[in-house]
Amino acid sequence: MGMRARILLLLLAAAGIQAGTMPGSLPLAQAQDLSTVRDIPAADSVLALGLAAWDEGEARAAQRHFEHVRAEWPQSTVHSAATLMAARAAYEMGQFDRARGLVNAFSSRYPGSSYATEADVLLATIERAEQFLRERPIRIGVLLPMTDNAVVASQELFNGLHLAVRHINANTPDSRPVELVFRDIGATPDSARLATRELASAGVDVLWGTLFSEEALAVAGEAERIGIPFLAPMATDPEVSRGRQFVFQANPTMAVRGELLARLAINGLRMDSVGVVAEFEPDDLSEQMVDAFVTEVSRLGGRINLLTFLPDERGWFELSDHFPADTLRHVEALLMPVFTDNPERTIGGILSSLDMLGRDTRILGNAAWHDLPMTSHAGKYTTTYINDFSPPQVDLTDHDAPQAHARSFVKSFRALARHEPGRLAWAGYDTGMFLMEVVQAAPFDADARMLARAIREAPRFDGLAHRIGFEGTSVNRAVYYYRYSFGQLTLLR
Repeated sequence: MGMRARILLLLLAAAGIQAGTMPGSLPLAQAQDLSTVRDIPAADSVLALGLAAWDEGEARAAQRHFEHVRAEWPQSTVHSAATLMAARAAYEMGQFDRARGLVNAFSSRYPGSSYATEADVLLATIERAEQFLRERPIRIGVLLPMTDNAVVASQELFNGLHLAVRHINANTPDSRPVELVFRDIGATPDSARLATRELASAGVDVLWGTLFSEEALAVAGEAERIGIPFLAPMATDPEVSRGRQFVFQANPTMAVRGELLARLAINGLRMDSVGVVAEFEPDDLSEQMVDAFVTEVSRLGGRINLLTFLPDERGWFELSDHFPADTLRHVEALLMPVFTDNPERTIGGILSSLDMLGRDTRILGNAAWHDLPMTSHAGKYTTTYINDFSPPQVDLTDHDAPQAHARSFVKSFRALARHEPGRLAWAGYDTGMFLMEVVQAAPFDADARMLARAIREAPRFDGLAHRIGFEGTSVNRAVYYYRYSFGQLTLLR
């Protein structure tokens, strides 16, 4: 039983209302127009089904039967009983607004009922439960590996999240405070699943964490089975959230990035024909991006006039060996995703290789093309790319107001970790800020499904170094668009 259910049962007992029980006799209907009240056998039968479900502890099923009686037979002698029992069922499931509305409807329609006092007690109990939940901290379950090879990265990611919590608690005094509950997920899928179950049993509201997709897959499966929202800040494997209601990926998958680049080319840049040059690499990241790009270009009515996969990284330096220069006359842009440990070297080879082909075809790129030293050379091809990570250039001596938040984060991180924040720290901070803002904005009695829907439908969040917006999906689709042009790198949008 979850913490919420235990709290509700405790409050019921404190109010003298026993969950799963029913008084020995039902209140007679005392509607304002008694002449229309009558016995309706069908209503009695459905109410009996509701009471049976209630006795079995099936509050949701019981509620459906009670609500059926209320809607279908308003002049039945058992309508008052159905109304009060529907209120009790709604209360037990944490639907406090609905429960209060039903109690008020009962008291208004049946002021002389023998259950009037009990209705008043239930209403007071609802109000106490609401106050308790308003003051209860938001609890985020944190799942990170603390093995020797992961502890440094985990600490960096956690430090960012920790500073986000500190910022929220210090700057939103009228909102519910936030607490972190940590579990080490160990080094195996089984230990990750066990840690997930422990946090769920501890009553956390949402889950956050893991460094790698392999860990996120284990946590995601368990979170989905339990029914608790889980936000993975770093995982890019599409299987982490595919087909799942409660799992979200803040780091866009390669497929989403490919789809967004296709929309940029066809809808944003108004192109009709594009090409693709990519490398076969062991992690299949290029293939995932290219497949999504080609599919989306075709869906939007564009044409793929060149599709070339290079056998290895050397192919980037020898493009003329893989397709003739004349082919570039039939494409307006080339998607050229790069996945390598040394993007500057590889991209330098790509640009030189394109020079030899003699065509200034526009380049569409991935994050590897970000902030290169060869600005003018990349600008020759009006290189345009998307990136999920864009940390601000923070000058700690500048007191410019727009940078105050980023400056505060960098100062706090330096004091905490004794070094500059890296990508993991920025990711921990931004994903933490997003998650807390969504949960704080949700109704205080929101259940797991409501929280998952709030994450999925939240407006785009502009963090310090990341954008987050799921647009009704389970994978973040908010990125930055950059362009090299006239010797400069500019943010398009």
